[in-house]
Amino acid sequence: MARRLPFAAVQRLEPEGKRGFAAASSQVIKVKANMADAAYLVDRGRTATWHFALAYVTAAAVTPLLHRYLAASRLPYAERASSLQARPNPPASRGTAHRAQGGCTGGS
Repeated sequence: MARRLPFAAVQRLEPEGKRGFAAASSQVIKVKANMADAAYLVDRGRTATWHFALAYVTAAAVTPLLHRYLAASRLPYAERASSLQARPNPPASRGTAHRAQGGCTGGS
């Protein structure tokens, strides 16, 4: 299954080196991949750190945008859209993500 991290559950975002960043999240949504007939599974309560490698952009270029979106996720739902409309779109990137090996707390 593919996985998604809801911004509202992200507790920490920080750059890692020149082309990566880490996100600590207390919730992961496991979604169906490749149109598979499978239910979404929500894993809550155990904080896990995810590491993302960026292929076409530096961490310095996306970190400010990630923090803006993280701040918007903390706003009341009705205010999020207006907050994000004034913000620039993030640069296109093709990154890869993997769960931390050894440094991950909990999770399956």
